[in-house]
Amino acid sequence: MMFWNLLICLGIVWIIQNFFSFLQGLYMKNTLHSLSDYGKVFMGKNPGFFRTKIMVFAAVDSEHCIIKANKLITARIFKIPKVLPFNELESLSITDLDKGQLSFEKYTSLAVTNLFKNYTSYQSKR
Repeated sequence: MMFWNLLICLGIVWIIQNFFSFLQGLYMKNTLHSLSDYGKVFMGKNPGFFRTKIMVFAAVDSEHCIIKANKLITARIFKIPKVLPFNELESLSITDLDKGQLSFEKYTSLAVTNLFKNYTSYQSKR
């Protein structure tokens, strides 16, 4: 009897986790689509397994200036994803992100660093 109760509880947790993962994918798709109207979109992420994940999206124009930026905050289990405007990055040059002038929370800072790395990787392939 204990085995079946455990199996049912694990099944419920799995269904809830899949629902929140679906919401995360939906929010990510909507964010990418809305930012693509402004320019080329780059993403930086600092994924965690059980802790909060932060993804930073930035629309960049041809002069390497960030026009609009959003931040997606979510977790693997039992956290509804939130998309927040990331006004601190707007109107900055994306090439200035690696200079350490901006101070963010630890995980946000790692996501911004990953955003800069993705941008430089894209520029080196062009």
